[in-house]
Amino acid sequence: MKKLIVLLVIVLTVLLLITSVIACQPRTQQVENLRWLTEDEKEKAINIALSTPEAAMLLDEQNVYNAEVSWVAIRWEHSTAAELWILDYDIVAEGIPESVPESAVIYPMVYLKFGEPIEQHLMVAVDLETGKAVWVELLEPPKKLPKTVPPTDEATSLSLPTPGKIAFISDREGKPFIYVMNPDGSNPTKIGSWFGIANTFCWSPDGTKIAFIDADNWLCLVGADGKNLSRLAEIPSYSISWSPDGGKIAASGQIAAGCLDIYTVDVDTGKLKNLTNTPDMEEWWLAWSPDSDKIAFVAYNPPNCDISLMDADGNNQTTIASEYGICEELTWSPGGEEISYVWYTEGETGPEGICRDVCLVDTRDGSKVKLTDSPKYDDRDVSWSPDGTKIAFSSRRQVVNMQIYVMNADGSQLNNLTAGESSNYLPSWSPDGKRIVFTRSGPHPAGKDICIMDADGSNVTKLTITPNIDDYLALWSPQ
Repeated sequence: MKKLIVLLVIVLTVLLLITSVIACQPRTQQVENLRWLTEDEKEKAINIALSTPEAAMLLDEQNVYNAEVSWVAIRWEHSTAAELWILDYDIVAEGIPESVPESAVIYPMVYLKFGEPIEQHLMVAVDLETGKAVWVELLEPPKKLPKTVPPTDEATSLSLPTPGKIAFISDREGKPFIYVMNPDGSNPTKIGSWFGIANTFCWSPDGTKIAFIDADNWLCLVGADGKNLSRLAEIPSYSISWSPDGGKIAASGQIAAGCLDIYTVDVDTGKLKNLTNTPDMEEWWLAWSPDSDKIAFVAYNPPNCDISLMDADGNNQTTIASEYGICEELTWSPGGEEISYVWYTEGETGPEGICRDVCLVDTRDGSKVKLTDSPKYDDRDVSWSPDGTKIAFSSRRQVVNMQIYVMNADGSQLNNLTAGESSNYLPSWSPDGKRIVFTRSGPHPAGKDICIMDADGSNVTKLTITPNIDDYLALWSPQ
């Protein structure tokens, strides 16, 4: 009898082990139903999560967050209660555990991390069909969180420290205002209304202030924290540039009747000086030399545009290059030996409209070179890397969408950094040259967002997630 009992115990133990092994096996037939979220679903999930009472409360208090679509939530009903399992994608990718019933409903999970001093973590399971959060949990540090999604083409948070601040334009209040945020997208701060022309706001050389033309055509200064707003001079302007030594702001404006002239405004006194004073010629697209000794500008002398230089006081004006057509976007190389510009011929268009080229002129001898040369492409939005070795720019080399490219300063080694159905444009380098901030628009939902990526195009991160709102024209501070 004793032997029979021992035998029965052994048999039952073996059966339990087999049952346990079977129960732990993944149910692979459901794995094919799992997939990564689309961009629209990501944005929808995050927006739903942020609209939950807990998230809204924390967001109202801090107005900063990082969000990741990190996990899947598996929810099901049984006879006694509803259960919810939170699994990261790495686990689920190997198969759903057998213990999860066939009737389980799988939702995306959003993880929200709120910044200091709150430092709370919020997990929200989102039902994309109903548009509701089906489960919410607040996690208090130092509770260990599950690991996050492996790197993809787009994440929604930054892990590496990045210097400086990012200014951008947003119409989230119905009209364009300038905002400043941290490079991780946190703490967006409204600092002033904006005139609405691309080249009419800029950073001070030390990155502590912003100059801009407001909606009333005043040249204004404000701290990067939105404090100490002041008006310097009333000047309807179409481009401004802050001298690298910090003492003056140059502006292309029209104060009296006539054409655009180049002015300087003393930052301390607000004193205004007309440097060109040519009532019969338009002058625009100005840029200071890195040593603050000279100002480059475009003089429109139809049918040509002249690229000209003058001393900081307006003396010794000279033309160093002339082009048939229109020249825009003058930018000095960091070394001060070359000036880049964008050139196109009026009336000549390609399949998608105006076709611009990126060009260089040597400030020492006036020699010119086209860095891009195609009758079919539209190349613009030039931005020099801080060390002067590379140039980022936007180009419409695909049928419709603008994308961002980087090339060496001599035009060699062209690399495409962005792709896809969205348009990506208006690049601006970080002060350390390791990252690029840019504007992304479309395809759905409507609106524009500010994104950031590494200088090689990897680790694309969306800093603003604002469907049907335009956040655009980001400028990274010099330091």
